[in-house]
Amino acid sequence: MAMGETWTSDPDGGLLIKAGGPRALERFGEGAVVLQFASWSLQSRHNEMVQAGASHDYPEYLPHVTISYEAPDGFDIETVKPYAGELRFGPEVFEPLDLDWKAKITEA
Repeated sequence: MAMGETWTSDPDGGLLIKAGGPRALERFGEGAVVLQFASWSLQSRHNEMVQAGASHDYPEYLPHVTISYEAPDGFDIETVKPYAGELRFGPEVFEPLDLDWKAKITEA
C-alpha cells in the first residue's frame, strides 16, 4: 500500500510509450542487450517508489526493455536499428521479491 496508486490512468492499468523519441540499443550489466527509451512516466514512478522506501541496485534508473541476457557470439549491437514503434506495458504487478530470478531465465 505504501507504493500508492498505479503509474497510469488507463482503464486497463497499462502504460503506452508513444512511437518515436530517443531510443538506443545498449549493453547493461553483465552483457544484457536492452532497448533503452525515454519515459517521464516510468522515471517518475520509479522516483515515487524509492521515496516510499523501495530499494534499487543501480546508481540511476534507465527505462528499458531487456531483449537478451545472452547475445549470440559475434553480435554487433551497432548494426541493429533500435525499435521506434510504440511500446505497450501491462498493469503493475506486486509480488514477493525473487532473489533467484536470474537462474530462471530462458532464452528462446
